[in-house]
Amino acid sequence: ERIAIEAAEKVRIAEEKQKEEERVAAEKARIIEEKQKEEERIAIEFSEKATIAEEKRNEEDRIAIETAEKARIAEEKRKEEERIALEQAKIAAAEEVIIAEEKRREEERI
Repeated sequence: ERIAIEAAEKVRIAEEKQKEEERVAAEKARIIEEKQKEEERIAIEFSEKATIAEEKRNEEDRIAIETAEKARIAEEKRKEEERIALEQAKIAAAEEVIIAEEKRREEERI
């Protein structure tokens, strides 16, 4: 009977040891799973930040292109205004020459 009691005690101790090993393994698995979830959360957060940064850069590029286009249009407008002003000055000078010539001819007739 003593042997049976000792054997039962050994079985009980082995079962407790197995339960403790299972508990430790389950805890380790839980910790690993939590760590993986945290790493996934961080990866998603970084991905979202990268997406936002890319969208911001794209918007800044769009604004820069738009600004450059407005500057180009303004420069073309300025050049066209200068060309028109020069043409008007040439016309005015030519008209003055014509008027002066007509005046000289008129004076010669008199």
